[in-house]
Amino acid sequence: MRTIHFTLNGEKASAEIATHHTIVEMLRDRFDLFGARESCAQGLCGCCTVLVDGRAVSGCLYLAAFADGAEVVTVEHLAVTMLNHELRPFLSKWHPRLREFEKAHPDGQESAWPDNIACRGELRHAQVHLVGFALGFARLAGVREAEAAIAPASQPAV
Repeated sequence: MRTIHFTLNGEKASAEIATHHTIVEMLRDRFDLFGARESCAQGLCGCCTVLVDGRAVSGCLYLAAFADGAEVVTVEHLAVTMLNHELRPFLSKWHPRLREFEKAHPDGQESAWPDNIACRGELRHAQVHLVGFALGFARLAGVREAEAAIAPASQPAV
C-alpha cells in the first residue's frame, strides 16, 4: 500500500492505494464517486472515463498510482459545477419572471415580455460559460476535435 496525493475535482486529496488499484476503484472505494464505472474492463466503452490533467483516460485501465500529483476531474464535478455556477443562478432569476409574464399574458408572445432583451443577454453570457463544461463532457465522451464540434456561442450552430 502507498499513499498518493492529487487534486480531485478542485480539492486537495490523498488516498492509500494498492499498486494494482485502478483510478475507478479508488474513486469508488475511497471517495464514493460512482460516475465513472467499470463496464467492459477493456477501456473500450467509455463508462470509466475520467480527466487526468485535462486528458481523458480509461479509468478501468489507468492505475491510481499514475494520478499521484495530478489533477483528476470526474463527471460528477462537471455536472454539479455547471448546475450550481451557471444554470441555477440564471434559471432562479429568469424563470419566475417569465412564468409571471406567461400567466398574465397567456396568449402573448415571449418577444413582448419587457425583460426579453435582458434575459437573452444573460442567456448568451451563460452559454459562453457553458462551452467549457461542454468541452469537458466531450472529452469524457471521447469526442474528437470537440472544439470544432461545439460552435462558439457567438456563432450559433446551423
